[in-house]
Amino acid sequence: DGRDVAKLRGILGADPLGELVERGESYASIDALYDEMAEVSKWAVENTPKLRTVFVRSDVYSRGGANDVQEVASVLATAVTYLRALMDRGLTIDEAAGQIAFGLSMGVNFFLQIAKLRALRPIWANIIKAFGGSEDAQRIHVHGRPAAFFNTTYDPYVNMLRNTTEIFSGVVGGIDSYENAPFDEPIRKGDAFSRR
Repeated sequence: DGRDVAKLRGILGADPLGELVERGESYASIDALYDEMAEVSKWAVENTPKLRTVFVRSDVYSRGGANDVQEVASVLATAVTYLRALMDRGLTIDEAAGQIAFGLSMGVNFFLQIAKLRALRPIWANIIKAFGGSEDAQRIHVHGRPAAFFNTTYDPYVNMLRNTTEIFSGVVGGIDSYENAPFDEPIRKGDAFSRR
């Protein structure tokens, strides 16, 4: 429609390992998915510098029973795997790191969620530094979302309180963006009231 794609912002969300963990299968081999991820990332680096194409989601691990430490370890291991895959396919460390965003589930333990987020930033910075990345590439983008694991179907109005506390811990912990799901998401499609 004539708009400048260079002004696009946001996250596309390739996460082949997350998809594999969640579903137990992929529509293509992991190498083929890494090839697709690298091609999209190369295009984004050249054409849309504020668009991230890789989204490492922690919800697939937290819904599977991972505690907060395991959740952080899993997303960092996944992100390092993606860094290596992107670099093997021609991106520099700065380009690869600039394509990765993290999506973390915010759980019910308020202070632990803050600590989780505050720990993630310097660990990621040290990882990128170890790969030879610049100071700018060491910055992380974290998107937060209330953990679906803790929502109840029996008293969905309690979910409003839980979601509020979970997102507040994310804001205090320093998330860059967030989404807050409707409180009745576990039992039905949200209506205008629940989305508000």
